[in-house]
Amino acid sequence: MNRSGLFTTEFWITIVTQGLALLTLLGVVTSNDADTLRDAVIKCVTSVGVFVANAWIVVRYIQSRTQLKSPK
Repeated sequence: MNRSGLFTTEFWITIVTQGLALLTLLGVVTSNDADTLRDAVIKCVTSVGVFVANAWIVVRYIQSRTQLKSPK
């Protein structure tokens, strides 16, 4: 199954990294701050991806159990 690029963690990590690079070039954040922010945001994006995947698994499990136990 092919997913849209908008639904990948790689897409969002790239967007955040490029955004931080732009802010650094504009002088809004320092280089050291950009490195710290990049690491923190990458961990957050990855965590959200894992959370969504786990939530999807729980939802599918509940649906399958409900379907199994429903009278036919």
